[in-house]
Amino acid sequence: MSEPLSCSFYLKVNRPVAETFAAIYEADHLANFFATGGASANLDPGTVVQWAFRDFPEVGSFPVRVIETVPNERIHLQWESGIEDGWNDVVITVEPLENAEQCLVRVTETGWPMTEKGVKQCTDNAGGWANMATCLKFYVEHGAKLRDFMF
Repeated sequence: MSEPLSCSFYLKVNRPVAETFAAIYEADHLANFFATGGASANLDPGTVVQWAFRDFPEVGSFPVRVIETVPNERIHLQWESGIEDGWNDVVITVEPLENAEQCLVRVTETGWPMTEKGVKQCTDNAGGWANMATCLKFYVEHGAKLRDFMF
């Protein structure tokens, strides 16, 4: 059996780790740049959060399981892959850079089956995580809700 596929995206954010991490962790912030239809709770371990996307109403809301949260370092989530009964792991890390006013945000999703459908959905989600990270960057650096202009 082959290893599951994963996708990853990272970028530099010109804000300190704590500020950037809070924007991902706190439901009110997350709704301003990613889950635009709302995030039902902060990303606390053991919580099942509902995420919705105003810009994609046909998707509705869906559950996101919070597996682990290490403040100012890492959030480990699981959500349905949309392929059979599969759930994927999503790990978001926020790493300090040499300049304390900057950090590196990395999002990695793992669990796609090595099938044609798995490759397609992995590729689609890689674009989604790139969008999320870019919108996060503009939100924490400029207070801009970039998704309002994207869809």
